[in-house]
Amino acid sequence: MKWNNWCLSVLAAFALVAEVQANAGWTDAAQVLELVPSTQKRFVVRLALDKNNCKSKDSFYMDYSSSGSELIYHTLLEALLANKSVELYANGVCELNGYEGFSAVRLKP
Repeated sequence: MKWNNWCLSVLAAFALVAEVQANAGWTDAAQVLELVPSTQKRFVVRLALDKNNCKSKDSFYMDYSSSGSELIYHTLLEALLANKSVELYANGVCELNGYEGFSAVRLKP
């Protein structure tokens, strides 16, 4: 019986990892709807998208400690204020609130 419980635990762990890991890559170009700084060591950006690899279809996050995060934040703020579209490089990692992490941004004309 212990062996069966262990096997079920391993299978459940693999299912959880599969749910948390998604495909990495560039999003479609979309306008920035919201840019939210927080005291929880990250900022969240919401794009005018209806699909994403994670539970939240339009929200992405980046930790302040990530390389280039300050420049990326300012680029997103510029896009929000100028009503420009951006593409995010989603890293394929979903966090508990359903947001997908990202590591780069591109401004679109």
